[in-house]
Amino acid sequence: MTAAKTYQQKASAIKQQVCELLGITDYEYAEKQYLQGVAYLYWYLPNEPILRMAFERSKIYWTWWKMMWVARDEVFINHAAMMSSKVRHELYQELHAACNLSREIKPSKAVTTEVFKPIKKQYESI
Repeated sequence: MTAAKTYQQKASAIKQQVCELLGITDYEYAEKQYLQGVAYLYWYLPNEPILRMAFERSKIYWTWWKMMWVARDEVFINHAAMMSSKVRHELYQELHAACNLSREIKPSKAVTTEVFKPIKKQYESI
């Protein structure tokens, strides 16, 4: 089994645990992940609409974002089992809040380089 396949299985199992702990559907999970991914870009690049759009349209950004999300989910799972439903939801919201994440995590150089390629190519052709 490849490392990518192993990671996908792990991420899927983690997502399932989170959905059970929060009482949400796969769709609701994906919606939270997407909306916070877009919100993160507004916090991370507040005055850069072109760069935000480039990140939002980039497959590598979303791959990176999902990996960061799963890492947060692991932290959540390790702490959530003994909490009440209300506290679980509050913890999950806190761990995944775009405003917090914009201060704590940044896309790697590999991600930003890939996102910037189309922009750089466009300006080189001018």
